[in-house]
Amino acid sequence: MEIKLWEGGLQEQEVVAIEKIKNTFKNKEASKGKLQGGSLREQLSGLKNPMYPWKGYAGFRFVQDKYEGEFDLLIVTHCNVLIVELKDWNFGEITFSGDKWFKNNKDMGRSPVSVTRNKKFNLDNKLKRLRHKFSNKGFTPRVDFFVVMTGNAGYSKLPESELKHVISLEQFLEFADERKFGNEFRPHSKAKVLNKDFAVFDQLIIGNQTAPKQISVNGYKAEEEIFKHPKGVYKEFVGSSEVSSQDQALIRMWDFNKLEGTAASTPEGRFKMVSREREVLQFIKHNDHQLYLQCLRSLTTIEKEQVTTKFNEVYELPSSHQRLNQFIGKYLKDFSEQDRLNIIKLLVAKFADLHEIEIAHRDLGDHSLWISPAKEVALSSFISAYHKPQGTVGDYRDKLSVTSQDMESELSPYRQDVVSLIQICWHIFIGERVSEDSLSNFETSLKDDGHWISSILYQALVGTEAPNACKVFELIKQQEPKSEEVKIFDSSQFERFTHSISHYKQYREDDDYFVENDEKEVYLSNGNLVKAWLNVSPNNEQQLFSFELLNFFKKLDKLSSLSPDYIPKIFEYGLAKKSSSLYLVTEFINGKTWSENHLESVKPDLSELLGLRRDNNPFQSKLVNLAKELARCVEHLHGLGLSHGDLHPDNVIVVEEGKEFKVYLIDFPDFSFGEKENKNHQYSPDHLDNVSASVRDNFAVIKMIAELLNIKFGEKSDKLPEVAAAINLELEDLNGGFTSLSRFKSAFDKPSASEDLVEVYIKGIDDVIDIFPDNGKLYVYFEKSKQSDADLFIHFSGIGGVFKAIYSSSEKSFFHGLTPIVRDSIRIQDIDNSTLTIDFPIRLKPSERNQFRALNAKLTSLDAFNRAIETKLQEIKEANKPKLVSEVQDKEVLSGVTEVSFPKVKANIATRELWKAIIKTETESHPYIELVSEPVTDKNNSDQIRLMYSSDTDILGGFNSTDTVEAIQISKEKEVKLGEVVLKHCSLNEVRLSKLSFRARNLNSGELLYFRSKQDKASFRKRKAALQRLLDKEGTISNLVDLFDPKCESNANNYNIEVTPTDFERYDRTDDHGTEISLNQRQRDAFQKLVSSGPLSLLQGPPGTGKTEFIAAFVHYLIEKQDAQKILLVSQSHEAVNTAAERIRKHCSRLKTPIDVVRFSNREKAVSDGLKDAYSNSIITEKREMFKAEAKYRIAAMSSELGVQKQYLELLVEAELKLFSKIDQYLLLQLDLESQKLEKDEKSELKKYLYELEITIKDVLDNKFDISIESDGFSSVKGLVVSSLNERFSINPSESKRALALTKLARDKLRVLETDRVNYDEFLARSRHLVTGTCVGIGQNHIGIHENQYDWVIIDEAARSISSELAIAMQSGKRVLLVGDHQQLPPLYSDAHKKALAQELGIPGNKEHFDEVLRSDFARAFESSYGSQTGARLLTQYRMAPPIGNIVSDVFYNSELENGDRNIPEIYHLAPKCISKTVTWLDTSNLGKGAYHNSDRGVSIYNRSEADAIIKLLKEISQESDFVEALSKSVKADEAPIGVICMYGEQKRILIRKFGEESWTDTFKSLVKIDTVDSYQGKENRIILLSITRSDRDQSTGFLRTPNRINVALSRAMDRLIVVGDKRMWSGRNAKLPLGEVLSKIEADNKDSQVFDVKALQGVRR
Repeated sequence: MEIKLWEGGLQEQEVVAIEKIKNTFKNKEASKGKLQGGSLREQLSGLKNPMYPWKGYAGFRFVQDKYEGEFDLLIVTHCNVLIVELKDWNFGEITFSGDKWFKNNKDMGRSPVSVTRNKKFNLDNKLKRLRHKFSNKGFTPRVDFFVVMTGNAGYSKLPESELKHVISLEQFLEFADERKFGNEFRPHSKAKVLNKDFAVFDQLIIGNQTAPKQISVNGYKAEEEIFKHPKGVYKEFVGSSEVSSQDQALIRMWDFNKLEGTAASTPEGRFKMVSREREVLQFIKHNDHQLYLQCLRSLTTIEKEQVTTKFNEVYELPSSHQRLNQFIGKYLKDFSEQDRLNIIKLLVAKFADLHEIEIAHRDLGDHSLWISPAKEVALSSFISAYHKPQGTVGDYRDKLSVTSQDMESELSPYRQDVVSLIQICWHIFIGERVSEDSLSNFETSLKDDGHWISSILYQALVGTEAPNACKVFELIKQQEPKSEEVKIFDSSQFERFTHSISHYKQYREDDDYFVENDEKEVYLSNGNLVKAWLNVSPNNEQQLFSFELLNFFKKLDKLSSLSPDYIPKIFEYGLAKKSSSLYLVTEFINGKTWSENHLESVKPDLSELLGLRRDNNPFQSKLVNLAKELARCVEHLHGLGLSHGDLHPDNVIVVEEGKEFKVYLIDFPDFSFGEKENKNHQYSPDHLDNVSASVRDNFAVIKMIAELLNIKFGEKSDKLPEVAAAINLELEDLNGGFTSLSRFKSAFDKPSASEDLVEVYIKGIDDVIDIFPDNGKLYVYFEKSKQSDADLFIHFSGIGGVFKAIYSSSEKSFFHGLTPIVRDSIRIQDIDNSTLTIDFPIRLKPSERNQFRALNAKLTSLDAFNRAIETKLQEIKEANKPKLVSEVQDKEVLSGVTEVSFPKVKANIATRELWKAIIKTETESHPYIELVSEPVTDKNNSDQIRLMYSSDTDILGGFNSTDTVEAIQISKEKEVKLGEVVLKHCSLNEVRLSKLSFRARNLNSGELLYFRSKQDKASFRKRKAALQRLLDKEGTISNLVDLFDPKCESNANNYNIEVTPTDFERYDRTDDHGTEISLNQRQRDAFQKLVSSGPLSLLQGPPGTGKTEFIAAFVHYLIEKQDAQKILLVSQSHEAVNTAAERIRKHCSRLKTPIDVVRFSNREKAVSDGLKDAYSNSIITEKREMFKAEAKYRIAAMSSELGVQKQYLELLVEAELKLFSKIDQYLLLQLDLESQKLEKDEKSELKKYLYELEITIKDVLDNKFDISIESDGFSSVKGLVVSSLNERFSINPSESKRALALTKLARDKLRVLETDRVNYDEFLARSRHLVTGTCVGIGQNHIGIHENQYDWVIIDEAARSISSELAIAMQSGKRVLLVGDHQQLPPLYSDAHKKALAQELGIPGNKEHFDEVLRSDFARAFESSYGSQTGARLLTQYRMAPPIGNIVSDVFYNSELENGDRNIPEIYHLAPKCISKTVTWLDTSNLGKGAYHNSDRGVSIYNRSEADAIIKLLKEISQESDFVEALSKSVKADEAPIGVICMYGEQKRILIRKFGEESWTDTFKSLVKIDTVDSYQGKENRIILLSITRSDRDQSTGFLRTPNRINVALSRAMDRLIVVGDKRMWSGRNAKLPLGEVLSKIEADNKDSQVFDVKALQGVRR
């Protein structure tokens, strides 16, 4: 039997078994008679038995399939196909449970029978498509399968259902006997012709569609070979998990045949060698657990008998780590000198820890060191290590080692490590890969280099001071340059504040002084208030005073730039040089103080408040609004990080503006010297000297409000019991009282239960009927009246029933009510039909006549109600017009209405109203995914499933890694919990679920799943809180919400900043392709406008206009020229954040501008390699490791301050951090051993561990502290060690106490740094120049964004973000820049959220109109009067070839988008005719009805004819080999030059499936990317194929009538654009729509564009 074998895909024992099968069946073939010459058919006819020949295919996989496409052996017999899955399992018994196999109770993964059954189904489907080619015409060959056991493990205990398909190798070989074969398979006589069809199977299996089967070890597939032992003893591969490609491991494949000697030829000897690394790692684990975590650890459990001459094992591969040389070559070029020095210190410290526990690696090199871009170091390959308890590996060390054979034999093991370590450190420092060539002159180069680290390394190399790594680290710490001393205050910092004036000449007084004394003057000048502090002349001698004064100026800077509406406007401030004074000029507020008699004007309001009108709601009173306003102002001030500190009724000014009051805080800011801080006793807590200024402010606010509302402070109130109770709560809370105003403010938000109940009087009812909102929603439905088009039936549905009333639009009131229907619950159809929701209950009362006064007043005051009425009336008017074409239902339109059901109604919704509605309805906006396939059970854990989805955003990015996240489905009737998300195993486009419900395993492709956190309801609370802060004017920019209103006409602030031509020229550079890049004139104009106008600025960046380059230059300018200390940069996608942040760093590096960056994310894989070192967790890890390494030296440096010896502190720290922690561990484990809860085996293992730990502790005590003690005395060791050190160094008790406190502090800090997250993230968010993350991810509580202020907040992709996502970052910005393009994809509201918003706002639910109303906040601001002052546009694009750019410009940007210079590769003369021109419309209209789309797959449509056309087009391209080769060279290695964009999700799935069914070369497959338009914004390809998909008889357009997605789809194309669709759709009445205009322009341009008939593709080759 011939067997085609794919090399590299099978393990040795599998090859041996296949060879046995081949030889057995080959011999049977030969024994049937001698074959004569002639054709195969003639030879077969000459045999008596047609059973042979057979043919086999071994070790291959279908590349488009996953695990189900891999085959150990596939045999084509004379009548059927046999799938053979080989299992070489030995020593033990195999059992079955829950679709898993177990060997000796060890989980071996999913049942091989189940896996192979899936392979059978997969092969069945492939053969069905070829059934017309087989000799047995019309019949698909039968496929059988077996799991063939080639080892000696028993399997008799498997259930019968499994045993049916499990046989031994010997049993399988018996099928060579014709009789036994026939008894097993009983073939049909007509089927016995399959061995005539080998050519069909060759066509299916041999070719580009298959590749060698990947070797699988412990659930990991070997992919790329990354290391080969010099003697071939083993190879190492990167392996990817069969469950998730994101999960990688190191696979080591041993070949003991390469080793000479008896040990390598016996299981015992091989087991000893393989076990050696495990023993060393176990010893490390017992002695230094942190070090153990930084070593590559084995994931393979081994048994002696399993270690054959060819043995494979799996090691954990740390995330993002690279082998030494790869790291040096790929990353070090971008690392600063200090970064390299830190890596060297961390590396040496790692080996110091190793040598400390008496282990020497002895095989240091590229293969055994792993470093991440975050400067994390990991160790591997301890195969030939020395450690004191076990010694050496003996004679095999030189054969197993990679590097140590060249080392001088007389060196100690530790010294060998030191020499290798110095070589490696030197290469890291100079950024050169380690090689034979680089090592040849290493010592000379090291000696000649003048850097301090070079001198230390050379000293350690040639001297005797460094016998081990501990001493090397000591040398580094002793000789490294000391960090610069803290500079004394530099008075030059006052230069920008100093003016050569005299304040009293510059600002003449208008009248008498308000204040005039030796220290201060206050007076009016030209109507403005002038304050002058006299005799203020700072200098370098007055350090404390100078710092206080500088802080005062920084406070004025902040207030001046933010200009809060409750602080008098600041005009001028500084130091008046001629009068030696500090001066401040502000607006003078002409009002009355809080305590003055102007409140007489609200006395009637006070009367109502005190109960003269019983039905009045006190919480709506004008007076209470004044109280709320005072609280808001002070809370906002605190949010800016500022406090007044001396609030009282006389420094709060109240100005009456119409029906409202405006509050101003005066006497702020005030400058005081030293301890002279202004305070008052009457409006401060009793212990005012012991509380902060903010607590004093809060106390004053609450007391002043109590006086205003006539509440006795600390007593109860009958009229306002909630407010009085809140005051008492603050007074009684001795720890947390008055620290915040939030509890007190909430008392104003608790109106009485019956307050909002609206009473309606109805004829014809006998009892009172209450209709209550369900979960805050009363559903309102509008229906046309049969009597008059001006009247409407309005239905109110809630808990309690349904009430219908007739509304007159002319009278704007209800005039008739129908008898209500009593119901306990709300029907689903009432919810679905509703147009509006309201939040108040209705009480229906019996009456002789109808009376709707209260309902009329309540509803007509609601904008949403009036809007809904107007929309319905216009809909009726529109419906009465004659229609030419009936529209079919578009399933992608919200609420399932037809396209023409709703007219275009202009809905001028105020931004404040919209944001409030978003908050109210955002429970509908949980993060969600749409499944692209059915759930897959995890191979390694049957209690978990994998859910696949497609998205370019990280759906789970808003969750903290410690969150418990639920997956739920929301149906019309209820919410169904599916399970909990396993966050650590999730990746982009894959979610892992555990704790599964029954429903979870039965999900289908296309279903929606929502996610929420149990801890904080996911990102909802963060977004809601941020948006609420802006609505409450508590953001850093207090009036930010007003600036987003479409009707905003506020004047923008002018910051008088001028950017010079020289400034712009600094950003001229040459990119990687040699292209000259600079800011064009439009970009410069935009730059100038944005930096000068604010505080909210907006930049529109159409496709390819260089937004990222612009942002990078802008941020650099802010840092370097505008002294911006803190900038927050966020975007909706990780990719956009990474790209922008990396570009900013490159600018700063090139221009030598220091910048500290932090990148926040709860998932390291979302952070690009270029930012791994800035990843927050990496920074914390580096800090922790560096602190741990340097702790004893840091503390020892304080020896002079404590008056003790440095060595004493070093030993004390070492004891605290290492010895005492081991003793604590020993004592805890001893208690575990004494408990009765451990099994016998566990006790035995624990005893062994305790013994090794005991030896280690005793060695340290003996060698370092000269203490000898038995283990039962370990509890007293700490005291003994301290006493011993005190005696040795003559330390007295008080000195010892201080020293111990210091060392304990070091241990506590280390423990804190080792805790997840700690609060170090909050520190990083406060202290770094550039803080980056995604819009939602940055809002995680531990980061504390809301508690910070940033000089600038820059939000990229802002037009795609919903309001609450923007709010998270915007709330903290002194200035805000939004970058986006509202002509591209709109905000990502879920359909459920859209529907809820439509009901809340009273707007139509159809998608087209809804997107117009709910256009992005970016668009609302950009298109306003305010936006015209602060908005700028980039209008030169560099992505698209001019013919493509012209179409995009004309159709979407009013012909304003210009084409910049860009080189197009000279390769398209090689392209097929169908893409010979820049723009092509591939027309399917000649297919007639065959061009129409299908809509039988749920909510999305698809189009088979377009999918077929695209596949044929790709085929034509792929056949032009010269073009394909040139095209692949035109892009980077990991980029796809051909993009297929689908306007609908189902079309993407159809195309991916069809693409997978075709045969392509590996090269061509890598050139094609298929995705949806919603996943494509921000991306680009050289060639774009756009599948429009939609086509039907009625020319219904769905969402394709709106321009945004069309714009995105077209503008992704760089060199070629091919639009695939039906021309008929976009002619006639649709000609004026975007795609109609696109078609018209293509047809009009014969030079660069063409219309190509799809039929011309069929079978055509150029």
